[in-house]
Amino acid sequence: MLNWSAAPFIRLALAFILGIAAYLYLGQNWGGSAAPWAAGLAVLCGLSWAWSQRRPTPAATDAAGVVALLAVAALGFARSQAATESRRPDHLTHVTPRVEFYRATVDEPAVVRANTFATTLRVQAVRVAGRWQVASGGIRVSLPRHETTTAVPTPRYGDVWLVQGAPEPSKGPANLGEFDYRRYLQYHQIL
Repeated sequence: MLNWSAAPFIRLALAFILGIAAYLYLGQNWGGSAAPWAAGLAVLCGLSWAWSQRRPTPAATDAAGVVALLAVAALGFARSQAATESRRPDHLTHVTPRVEFYRATVDEPAVVRANTFATTLRVQAVRVAGRWQVASGGIRVSLPRHETTTAVPTPRYGDVWLVQGAPEPSKGPANLGEFDYRRYLQYHQIL
């Protein structure tokens, strides 16, 4: 018999974290939704708990506990999948090659560097084939501080920009073992 009473919250939290990690490392390319699987495991958890109450044997209790942990892990997987912005049908990655213009809001204060400003934009809409449509997604932009002789104003939080052309995704690492800034931005829901 498994000892189920020791640290129940930690056991559930670890199962949920395992589901999140499984999504991050194994499931990002999974095309379907994990919500039906998680709901099915939750129903199976309820049924196995009811069965373990009717037949209170150690094996039934252990089986119900294992199914409950699997259900919590599946819920973590499904929650991570639902929170991933790039899976939404209106996400920028699904229309990027055809974008003529995009409208975005400055989402964070600008980082001032020696020759550039860097900030993040949240896309609100894109124009494709002459028609505006709602879009979502984040874009990391860098722009020069000085254009020939005039200074460029610092981007401010909340400014709405209209940008011509499609955004370019961040580049991956140039060398093996180098920090992958593109993957880092993906974890922060930024293109």
